[in-house]
Amino acid sequence: MLHLLAKGYHVLDLKGRQNIKTNLSILLGDQLRAQHLCPSVYREFAYFLYEFFSKNPSKVENETDLKSQLELKLGIPGEKSSMILMGHYGNWEIALQKLLEQGYHVTTLSMSHSNPQIDHFFNRLRRHPCLHCHSLETGLKPLLSAIEKKHIIALACERDYRKTGLTLSLFNSHFNFPLGPALIIKRTGLTTYIASQYRLGLLNFNFQLNPLDFSAESSIASISLHIAQQLFEIIKVHPEQWLTFEPYFQADASA
Repeated sequence: MLHLLAKGYHVLDLKGRQNIKTNLSILLGDQLRAQHLCPSVYREFAYFLYEFFSKNPSKVENETDLKSQLELKLGIPGEKSSMILMGHYGNWEIALQKLLEQGYHVTTLSMSHSNPQIDHFFNRLRRHPCLHCHSLETGLKPLLSAIEKKHIIALACERDYRKTGLTLSLFNSHFNFPLGPALIIKRTGLTTYIASQYRLGLLNFNFQLNPLDFSAESSIASISLHIAQQLFEIIKVHPEQWLTFEPYFQADASA
């Protein structure tokens, strides 16, 4: 098994394997398939570690098409602000790296680690002149400021580790989902895209932006559920790349 030898960091062991199997079983509705996919999750995590620490990410399947897609949907760098929402799959740092390479200023939030040394370590690895990474504990203020500067807001948001957001129901289970994305949408009307990024073999990956459609009258809860549904439909395409090692879904008492 893979181990990161740092106090307080997630250690991938057989205990984590059971959590992975449980999460995938609920996501796919197929316990046998979930069991079969468990080893693949560890392999994908190994790829993730290599790419993150070496800063040598996989190549986008078609770099020219990606540049055209970004300019069509996000405008040229510095022209306007948009929000991109994604899950912890296919290495979300790869997607951010491609935005940075094209010259976009990207602002994101990350959860501070309980171990300050690890927190400093990851922040150092994420350092880039166009990447503005703020602690989740600062709330939405840095994001609102970034919107005024025409930055791209990018959030990995299919989970809420702090469990301070909404409790939503999906796949006959309930789970915690962050309030931030829907609050920003309601407050600013920011054009928002769901990112689909996943590995195609070891050396290539796919990256697509799909607009998030909702009515102006939509509630925070309905927008959040719509975001979650869109993210998990993408995750189901390549569930082995969904890097979640803790219990995520819970039994729905209403089911």
